[in-house]
Formats: sequence, structure tokens, C-alpha cells
Amino acid sequence: MAELPEKRHKVEPTVEMAETAAAAPSDQRRVLAQLKTEQGEAAGPPLELPIDVTPQQLQLLANSLLRHEDDDDNSKTPYAFFVNEEEIVETLQALLERQAHHAESIVSIVCQPQAIFKVRGISQCSATIPGHADNIVDAYFSPNGQQLATGSGDKTVRFWDVNTQTPKSTCKGHRHWVQCIAWSPDGLYVASGGRDNELRIWDGKTHEMLGKPLVGHRAYITWIAWQPLHLTKGKSQLVASSSKDAQTKIWDLSKGRCVITLSQHTKCVTCVKWGGSDLIYTASQDTTIKVWRASDGVLCRTLQGHAHWVNSLSLSTDFAMRTGPYDERGRIGSDGDAIAAAKDKYDAVVKAVGEKLVSGSEVRPILQ
Repeated sequence: MAELPEKRHKVEPTVEMAETAAAAPSDQRRVLAQLKTEQGEAAGPPLELPIDVTPQQLQLLANSLLRHEDDDDNSKTPYAFFVNEEEIVETLQALLERQAHHAESIVSIVCQPQAIFKVRGISQCSATIPGHADNIVDAYFSPNGQQLATGSGDKTVRFWDVNTQTPKSTCKGHRHWVQCIAWSPDGLYVASGGRDNELRIWDGKTHEMLGKPLVGHRAYITWIAWQPLHLTKGKSQLVASSSKDAQTKIWDLSKGRCVITLSQHTKCVTCVKWGGSDLIYTASQDTTIKVWRASDGVLCRTLQGHAHWVNSLSLSTDFAMRTGPYDERGRIGSDGDAIAAAKDKYDAVVKAVGEKLVSGSEVRPILQ
């Protein structure tokens, strides 16, 4: 009769096992360390650790020493580790060398618990909102994140309440597909461009159409970009539209007409972006990207490198400019001063990473 395999028993982690995980060969340099909580309480006795111990190894040790009775068997709290208020990023040795630590003294390592919540992956649709009678071509959140605007092949622009996931308004006026839409960064207006070659402006609150359609393009509109709020004189008034007719037009809402036409491309302008330094970037099927001065429409530079159509552009500051003065809770910062709040947000991004442009083509992306 065949013998049954021996049943394996679950082994609970212990401090000794955690020390073994952080152990090193006997000839390796070691340091005497005391792990502490944020409150300064000692987490067990001082331990001899290899000087090149990593944060991942310290994780095992901290979870063993600081384990609570009501913790789940599979739960592990993530920790960050600090010595003299400086985080251990690579190894303990690298940090101690920077701090000129004395070899004979005990190293105090503070264990700081991190967020223990986990973000679940999206495995199913949270809501389906019916309404459009044809393909939805474009969708755009309002700067404060409370509304959603959509453009469709049914010739309408629809507004939706994001919180209740219900329709608010259906706006009619376009005579052909609504090709693209864009919300102004102050939330006052929504611009929609269609295959009827027209640009229409809608009130962001009442959803009524403002004024007459802006007419001037000889082919359908492909993209819309608003002037960033921190460059305005109080509210959004200038908006740019690109078109299949190889032109990009800048419209002034206060005048109700086109004030500048950018027309150096030789084929369809597929995308337009309005940068925070008041430069306009246009991409085209002629394989080039052109940089324009928004104030007078002067061509500053032509960027070449793509071997095929340039289909899309993205700026590293897009999110900051799109959301304007609103914070993550949909509130205006800087004591209610929208212009100052938008400027502070943009400056923070530029200071951190600068304003970079990336372009997408049929062949490959190029970072400009």
C-alpha cells in the first residue's frame, strides 16, 4: 500500500525567521540596530543586521515585530524606514555613509506605517448611461469633475451628472456628427466641433447654446483647445480649433469671430494643444508638428522626425491646465482666486517636470 505524503503544517512567521531573512554571511559587516515605532517605542530588542540590509528585508522584520493580535494571518502592513528623519531607499549602508554614522553606536530605525488600503482593479462596468442614438465620438469631464459632456454621431451634445450617473441635458444644433468637445478650464463653457464644419459654444451651467455657430472652417473640425486659465484676463474667451482643411483657427468669444488663422500645414491638422507658456502646438498628416505664438500667430518652429501622420499630442501639463483652479475635491484653491489657483497648479508641475510634449504617429512616438 502506497504511503500517503506527510501533511504540511502552516508555520507562523517569527522574529527569528525575520532575522534570518535579513541575515548575511558571517564575514559581512554588521550593525546593531533598534527598530522603533513612530511614537519612539522600541519594537523588540536591539538586533544585529547586515549593514547592506534593504527596505524589503526590513519589511519582514517589522511585520514580525509589530504584528498585532487582531491582524489577519495574510495581512502585511507596508512600512517606510527612517534614520535621523532620512528614509532608507536603497540600503542602510548607503544612508549611514551619507550621515557619517559612528560604527559602534546603535542605529535607531523608525518604522513608519504606510497606507494599508488597496486599490482594486476594475473588473466590471460600474454604470451604463443610455441616451445617445449613435456612436459616442468624444467625452470630456468638467474641470471640477462633477459633469460629463459627450458628443455623438446623433448630432447632439449631452451633459451628464457624474455623481448620480443620470442625463442632465440634450443639446441640439449640429447638422452632422459631433466630432470633438472641450470644456473651458474655468467650467463656464463647452465647445463642440462637428463634421458640419461649425464650432458651437454651450453654457457650462444652463447648457444653452451661446450666440451663433462659429463658421470659417472649410472641412470638419478635428480638435479643440482652450487658452489656459492662468493666461486669461479673468475668464476663458479664446479657443482654438483644428480642421481637415489644414488650418487652425483661434476664436474670440467676446467678438464672436475668428481672430487668427494658422495655415502653414499642407494636410489635415489632426490635433491642437495650447501650452501654458502661450504657445500653440499643431500636429498634421503632413508628418510635422508646428509651434506657434498664440498672441500673433507667428510660426516659431517646425518639428520634424515622424515618417507618417502625426495623430496626437500630449503635454506634461495637460491635467493641470484642463482642471484649471479646481483641486481634487472640485474646490477652487488660493482663497477662491481662480486665476491664482490655476497659475499655482501650473507652476508646480513646470517646476517639478517642466512642460514636455509627446507626439504619437502611425510609426512611433517622439518626445520633443
